[in-house]
Amino acid sequence: MINGENYIVVNYKANSIVKSIWVLWSAEDRFFSPRLKNSNARTVNREAASANIEVLFEARAPRLTASAGPSLRSERA
Repeated sequence: MINGENYIVVNYKANSIVKSIWVLWSAEDRFFSPRLKNSNARTVNREAASANIEVLFEARAPRLTASAGPSLRSERA
């Protein structure tokens, strides 16, 4: 039974880069997908659980600046 439990969730990208950290407070069974026959793995329905989710960290995409990309200017004089 998961009703009333709290979960700390860490989502990763490739190479173990943290994408987000969030807490699911006072979980309810209805927040999760049904269990598969041969597995205890379940996924969170973030829409159903939205009122109980607190995001602690969310990685931002790096911003590109004008100097970050290759130059299109000719180096010939």
